[in-house]
Amino acid sequence: MQLHGFRIELAEVEKALAAQPGIAAAAAAVADERLVAAVTAVDGQRPQAADVLREARLALPRHMVPATVTVVDALPLTVNGKLDRAAVAALRPAPSDRDMTAPA
Repeated sequence: MQLHGFRIELAEVEKALAAQPGIAAAAAAVADERLVAAVTAVDGQRPQAADVLREARLALPRHMVPATVTVVDALPLTVNGKLDRAAVAALRPAPSDRDMTAPA
C-alpha cells in the first residue's frame, strides 16, 4: 500500500514488531493517513508501547514505523477468523500509553 508517497508492506511491519522479545503477534493498519499497530504479549509479559516503538525505529525505515502502538489482549478478528484491519485502525492507545506515540 502507499502512504505519504512511500510503499508500505504491512506484513513487513508486523514481522518486525512480532520479532521483538515479549511480543506474540502484531498487526498493522492505516488510520487517518497514519500507520498504526497493535501487539499482543507473550503469556506472562506486558510489553510497553514505548519499548516496542523504540525497537521498531531500529528495525524499520522511518516511513514504516507505526505512529502508535497499542498493546491488546488479542488481535481483533472478523467473524471468519481473519485479522480485522479496520478494528486495528480504530484502536486508540490507552491513557497510560498516550506518551507512546512516535514523533511525527
